[in-house]
Amino acid sequence: MTSIFAKDIRLFLPSSILPGRENNDKNNKIREEILSLLVNPNPEFMSDHEYGPIWTDMSTKFNLTLSSLSSVNHDHSTLISNGGITNNHDYTLYCYDSNNTLLQSLPIEFKHNATSIDKLPQFLELTDKSIHDDNKYNMTPYSYAEFYYHLYLPKYIDIINRHRTPEKQSLLSIPDKSHYLKHVQNFKTTDEFFLTLKQLSKLQTSEKKDIVAQSYHEYLQQYAHTFSFEQLTDKLRSSQKDKIYIMWDYDKFNVEQMNMDNIILSRILPDSICGARFTIETHNFQFNLRVRINWGNTNGILNPRWKFTLVHK
Repeated sequence: MTSIFAKDIRLFLPSSILPGRENNDKNNKIREEILSLLVNPNPEFMSDHEYGPIWTDMSTKFNLTLSSLSSVNHDHSTLISNGGITNNHDYTLYCYDSNNTLLQSLPIEFKHNATSIDKLPQFLELTDKSIHDDNKYNMTPYSYAEFYYHLYLPKYIDIINRHRTPEKQSLLSIPDKSHYLKHVQNFKTTDEFFLTLKQLSKLQTSEKKDIVAQSYHEYLQQYAHTFSFEQLTDKLRSSQKDKIYIMWDYDKFNVEQMNMDNIILSRILPDSICGARFTIETHNFQFNLRVRINWGNTNGILNPRWKFTLVHK
């Protein structure tokens, strides 16, 4: 658990007045901790000379928002963080009566600096491994990571080796496929090959960026027509079931839900494949879905993933 200080409430103010924007991951974790605290804030934070008014304002707005979500009359509630990227939602709101009997639980997803679900940079993220896994979503018979390994990792490594000094630095060799695929799907690794790639990530960035961009384009051009959406549809329905999005826009908390109970993924729209993304046409849902491939930890090195965004029809 992260230690929270009264001054940390600044992270809910417009980013233009906050230092350290490069610390987004750390700041997001602090925000997640603060949200749970806003239900019943530390009295010391509330009385802080400088930050107390902000805590009071945020707590009032957040509790009013939470109280509007429950469909049952309740005496009190708690907000529990679920933690980890494997969960379908960030928090669960538990509502109790005066005897502390649980009346209702609600899945909550928090988004910072957002006004509506159609403007979110993503509402779902899946690993490349899960997209290819028969026991998961089985969307494609040939994963992007495997495609990259065979056709584009050699080009990426060649760029590095061409700009190293052989008499001082040994040339990089590509590991066998099973070893590579075991580690590339992780966000972090202690494997020597990937650590070396990370250390050299600033070398010839433009050339390597072009290689990765080509890999996206060629993979989708060659394999998008093979994609199957049956199991992915089930994932969308289950992950969004009853989920409530609470979005903070620096002034108020906005609340929305997306009903995917009857969504049907029809096809990839003609001419929608562009670079690393494509658009899936839907039925029984108000938006189409834009799908984008990227790398979670340094372009072309670790954690290939698929991100899903809503787009207007």
